[in-house]
Amino acid sequence: MRFDDARPRPDDPYLRYSLAEFRELIFAVFDAAGVRTMVEIGAEGGAFTEELVAWAEGHAGRLVSIDPSPSDLVRQLAARSEAAVLLEQISLEALPGLEPADAYLVDGDHNYFTVSSELGLIADAAAKADPAVFPLLVLDDVGWPSGRRDQYYAPDRLPSEAVHPYDFGGVVPWSAETGPRGFRGEGAFAFARQEGGARNGVLTAVEDFLAGHPGWDLLTLPCLFGLGFAFPSTAPWAGDVRRILEPLADNPLLARLESNRILLYLRLLEEQDELAERRRRAAERVASLEADIADLQAELALVREALREARTPAQPDPAH
Repeated sequence: MRFDDARPRPDDPYLRYSLAEFRELIFAVFDAAGVRTMVEIGAEGGAFTEELVAWAEGHAGRLVSIDPSPSDLVRQLAARSEAAVLLEQISLEALPGLEPADAYLVDGDHNYFTVSSELGLIADAAAKADPAVFPLLVLDDVGWPSGRRDQYYAPDRLPSEAVHPYDFGGVVPWSAETGPRGFRGEGAFAFARQEGGARNGVLTAVEDFLAGHPGWDLLTLPCLFGLGFAFPSTAPWAGDVRRILEPLADNPLLARLESNRILLYLRLLEEQDELAERRRRAAERVASLEADIADLQAELALVREALREARTPAQPDPAH
């Protein structure tokens, strides 16, 4: 791809994060693995869902999207395409009722409990259907910030023992604790207060799952918050998938570019925070000045009234 081919559109976000950014790579892997049926956990706005539906339609396949709060686009795609199914449920409720698929795109709630549970349900379905059929797992957000730190969209839905102490503050790289600034969801999601340790983060969940399922490969791309591909090493298509992914897996150049991208975005957030603080202070100063002006206008009105009374001649007393 030439540099000009990646020219941003006016409506592109400052920080790219969608699985759609990996479209060429994901579809190349799908081709190599002979993917026809897919389960998408977390459709969000539907940008990549639309491309997955097109893929399914062009390959006599089927896409099941799981999202408790899908966008209008995702609902429209499911309504107009026979290749698309939408389940408006949380993943842990929807997965047990599904037939096993060729590929799963795991991009829902980015915390250890949810991802571990999703992977367990996927493995159970595959084993019961046909142990010789190997699913491909596409795992988003295995890098910073959620790789080693739980992120919660709805912590109240999770078992209390599975939730680390959390808050809705921000996080910055190479800092274990949350704070008032940094990368944050402005109330849309929370982070565990501490990074690292047992049962904390998406990558930790994936590694613990694979530790209980020997013979699987995990290749991760250290960019756009990290993307992992997991698959049994004995799958007939495993060699073809490795040849596609290995040049990019754990690539140090991609890791440096990702670090630079995140630091630049955090600097943008700092500038926005500083601008918001300046606006807040300016608004407070304006309000203070307006209050002072109102007080002076009230005093001026009293002075003018006193002057009018002083200039008005006294009227004679009609009793005299």
